[in-house]
Amino acid sequence: MPGRTLLNCTSSQAEQWRELIRQKLAQGESKEQILRYFVDIGGEGTLADSRKQGFALTAWLLPLFVMVNGAGLIVVLTRRWAQRRPQADIHGMTDPNAAAPSSHALSDPYLDRLRRELKEFND
Repeated sequence: MPGRTLLNCTSSQAEQWRELIRQKLAQGESKEQILRYFVDIGGEGTLADSRKQGFALTAWLLPLFVMVNGAGLIVVLTRRWAQRRPQADIHGMTDPNAAAPSSHALSDPYLDRLRRELKEFND
């Protein structure tokens, strides 16, 4: 009977459980009382649909929480990465308004002059 509901199961145990449910309903027990009885004797695994509370609720919500936060993290990191990249013009040169190259880079007088003239042209 594992993995099947009482409605779809044809085993003798399923028929016994259906009869037990009929008796409990005839005695005036509610649906919740009958479900609680079966959970008490067989655990949460006896239910076709586990209840969304306690650990079961955590098991349902944790993957959703991880996916939403992971997507958010990807968006944030992608934006930061895109902002750090130097903007290139149509000639493949770096933006003349960008910060000067670091002091440890080799200085090219022609490149420095080009940057200076482009900056003066843009201003």
